[in-house]
Amino acid sequence: MGAFMKNNKKRRIPLRGAALITAAFLFAGFVLGCTNGSDSGGNTPMHKVIFSVEGSPANGTLEAKVDGKKITSGDSVEEGKTVEFTATPENAATHDVDFWTISEGEFDTGTGLNGSTSARIKVKQPVTVTVCFKLKSAQFSKWPVIFGASGAGGTLEAKVDGQKITSVALVESGKTVEFTATPDADYKVLKWTVTPKTALQAGGTEGASTATVKITATTEVHVTFKFIDKTDHTYTKDIPPFTMKYIAAVTDGWVGDEGEPNNKPHKVSLSAYRIGETEVTQELWQAVMGNKPSFFDNTGFKTTYQKFDTTPDAGEEQKKRPVEQVSWYDCIAFCNKLSLKLKLEPCYTVSGINFETLTVGNIPTEHNRAWSKAVLDMSKNGFRLPTEAEWEWAAKGGKNDKWAGTSNESELKKYAWYFSSSNSKTHQVKLKLPNGYGLYDMNGNVSEWCWDFSTTLPDPVPKDYAGPGADYYLDPSVVRGGGFNTDARAATCGYRGLGNQAEKKEISCGLRLVSRP
Repeated sequence: MGAFMKNNKKRRIPLRGAALITAAFLFAGFVLGCTNGSDSGGNTPMHKVIFSVEGSPANGTLEAKVDGKKITSGDSVEEGKTVEFTATPENAATHDVDFWTISEGEFDTGTGLNGSTSARIKVKQPVTVTVCFKLKSAQFSKWPVIFGASGAGGTLEAKVDGQKITSVALVESGKTVEFTATPDADYKVLKWTVTPKTALQAGGTEGASTATVKITATTEVHVTFKFIDKTDHTYTKDIPPFTMKYIAAVTDGWVGDEGEPNNKPHKVSLSAYRIGETEVTQELWQAVMGNKPSFFDNTGFKTTYQKFDTTPDAGEEQKKRPVEQVSWYDCIAFCNKLSLKLKLEPCYTVSGINFETLTVGNIPTEHNRAWSKAVLDMSKNGFRLPTEAEWEWAAKGGKNDKWAGTSNESELKKYAWYFSSSNSKTHQVKLKLPNGYGLYDMNGNVSEWCWDFSTTLPDPVPKDYAGPGADYYLDPSVVRGGGFNTDARAATCGYRGLGNQAEKKEISCGLRLVSRP
């Protein structure tokens, strides 16, 4: 018994020493149980499994399961468990799995191979797995065609070989797709977006209603519509105020005059447009061009082929008289420079000319082939000269009036400054009565340049006809409406003034603006 007690005493551990040993064991357990990136789940470590699809767009999804149950990227999985991954292309007809990546360790044998839709790992540590999809071989025989309207305002229809298709339909490589954009009421086609750009074969330009696209790869076609603002618009910012009056689109509207041999009654079809409420005034011209070209400049009596009094009548403002003594070239420059000043799209292109830096002194005063072959883009939202059809339709004011506002010559003095009413001078705009569209001085005061050259009108006249084009650069441009010095006949809506060369400046010739709404 004494011996036993002796041995027991030898094995006893002091209290202080026991506490230290216990603390050491607890610390060791903490270190062993908290490895980097893992969670302690009792005796078995847990490790985070992160997985995703590379690329933008992804073109597919990646799913993971443990013991047949889905997990979410970033979940912790028990060490030793197997994670099974499944990659699914968004469109199996167009995309395949390209390759897999793994941050730590490796995939189980025979899995995670390039092109394979599955991969498998046994969890040993935190791991990140990604998959990447790729477009199928270019030899693939069909490609998806994705199309539609961007925003509101209309619909986009597609046909292959005359048969309608829906968006994301597969189209045989080498086939062409015919797209037709149909605007809703009060809307028009603004622009097309075709990807790839090389697929566009015809149409698809700003304002066009159709596009032809050849399919050689995955193709996207979208059209954007624009609301047509059917209101008048007054410009006031950084410019002398002027108003543009809205004219609705017309189909097969009658213009012309039976008494005019070069302008017999005929039908015209026009897109909606705006036209100047008045002729361009001297103050507006000066604000844009920086010069004062007008003969009627309030300097007293001046002589050309006869003596004229250049002063305005009592009560009239000089600056609000119409600008005159400007050529067709001058007018092209004015329209573009006004468009740029108001941050709109210029309508005219002249080879070799930068209108932002162009000065008045650089505008030709003699015939110039490049300027006579100016190119008009009617889809732009800037200012331009009216076509003959636009001018005449607006002048008639929605009626079949012989003059702008009346068909009775005895009433003409109420509406027009012409030979019998003008006292051989121009006058402030908006002093006479307007026509049915609220337009002033469409007849008289000054003749107004049109875009068209003076050739015989085609029969029928195409929609938005804008003249014969550059081949007729030597022909004179058309002026309409008559001036302060013309007789009643030359002031009619249907009379075509065919005598002015594009470089010519007349004291009785100015301009009126047109733009797209």
